[in-house]
Amino acid sequence: MTRARDVSTPTALVLLNTTTFSAQATVSINNVFSSTYDNYKVLVNINSVSTTLNGQLRLRVSGTDDTSVFHYSSGISTIPTTTTISNWNYQGTTSFIPFRAGGLGVSEINLFNPAKPITTIVTYNSLTNFGDTQFNTGGGQHLVNTAYDGFSLIASTGNMTGTIEVYGYK
Repeated sequence: MTRARDVSTPTALVLLNTTTFSAQATVSINNVFSSTYDNYKVLVNINSVSTTLNGQLRLRVSGTDDTSVFHYSSGISTIPTTTTISNWNYQGTTSFIPFRAGGLGVSEINLFNPAKPITTIVTYNSLTNFGDTQFNTGGGQHLVNTAYDGFSLIASTGNMTGTIEVYGYK
């Protein structure tokens, strides 16, 4: 008989990687996902950009971005006077989960089972300030059944400066 895990017991996060970057259009983190952990929390702190930008997270394996086109995402975006519900269908592109950045921007991205050869599920929350404070929340799935070991954060335009922390948890 299998016993269910006690969900009242908190799962410890283990810091696996901290990367600081300056004036980069793309930041790649390799060899951070493995069979040691099932799930990962990625914290992104963008503290400077050369222009207002949107960005995307793309999964990687063996140092190469996966550019296949099986990605789906949807989310909600709010600014002080407007709330927008969006369905972004990225099936025809190589992008994945959007994140937003401005003069200041923080994002929390959760990846579920990226190191397993099954669908990877992603949720994200981001808060930015480029004129108006904007909050984005959403999620998506990567339908390519590949075991990934890393990811890239890619700016839509310009460069970004900041820090990425990657935590593992079961």
